[in-house]
Amino acid sequence: MNLSCQRRTSMGRFLLFVLIAELAGGCASMALPPRLSATQQALVRETRLNLTVGVDEFGVVGGSDLVVESLTKTHLFARVDRRKNFSAPPDLVVHIESVGDGTATIPIWTGLTFGIIPTTVDEGWGYSLFFSRPGDNQPPVHIDSRYRGPTTLGWAAMVINLSPTQTGGAVEENPQFIDALAWAIVSKKSELQSLLSQ
Repeated sequence: MNLSCQRRTSMGRFLLFVLIAELAGGCASMALPPRLSATQQALVRETRLNLTVGVDEFGVVGGSDLVVESLTKTHLFARVDRRKNFSAPPDLVVHIESVGDGTATIPIWTGLTFGIIPTTVDEGWGYSLFFSRPGDNQPPVHIDSRYRGPTTLGWAAMVINLSPTQTGGAVEENPQFIDALAWAIVSKKSELQSLLSQ
């Protein structure tokens, strides 16, 4: 390996290290869904569906586990698990249409300027889910908690994260994200219950 090639490799490793350090240090900001109103929050807290939910496999690695975890955190159902883990059929089955659509971006200027010049992209978050009864031909109930918002990388993210509409942590673990998913389900409560009465 010649000297110029070694320098390029060293520079590449250095920039990668800087980028990882920025992201690990919390220099990222992702959009959250709007907060629920007091009325919506009360309805979510008082709703319990005594149903078991089996989540189908999803093509994206970890997608099924992510949905299982999020649905469990809503505390709306008696049990949520991968469909294959049920010995008897669950009350409802979830088919995952999408788990958000992140934007593939290499923040070159953010890395070169050590985070001073931010990189911002528009990203989609949330889930598009279809609930149905196992083996039933009835139309499924569509639960849609998707939303879009800016993701910013760089030191500016530290200031942006002061807003209640942004977070520097994992979006799917944020209570606002879980509340938005829970509300999307609660608002379709009667439709979900009608699946079982047909």
